[in-house]
Amino acid sequence: MQKKKVINYFHRISTLLLSLGLAGVILFNYWSSDEMQAAASKIVVDRPLSDDIHLYVTEWTGGNATTSFVFRYYLTTKVRGPDVVKVLAQRSSVLMADTKDAEISVADRRIILAMKGRVFRFRNVIYLADTDGRLIPKPLEIVAHLETEAP
Repeated sequence: MQKKKVINYFHRISTLLLSLGLAGVILFNYWSSDEMQAAASKIVVDRPLSDDIHLYVTEWTGGNATTSFVFRYYLTTKVRGPDVVKVLAQRSSVLMADTKDAEISVADRRIILAMKGRVFRFRNVIYLADTDGRLIPKPLEIVAHLETEAP
């Protein structure tokens, strides 16, 4: 009889722990979803770089006092419509950094990014659709400057 009570006790505890784990996974997926990121983001830069490449920079404002600003750089064709941030949240950014002041230029069919600050993520190729709808790869270069302060 005592053995049956112990087994029931461990069964209830393990069921509770598995339920809490499942709830945690569901909440994590919800908080990291594109819709939540879009709701906590705003466009801070919106400018064309060339005829077929448009630059968007979004600032993620979903952090707290201990979280640094996160700026996502998107190089894509011009996004039409009122929900530009939601469309961009479904795409992959080419650069995630802690600054919005990157200098971006187009030269020799290449896109050059120069910035100071921390780079969280960088993707070195973007794909743009041509007039026939084919995806054409465009190489990206990043120029990073290390700033050190003297003690």
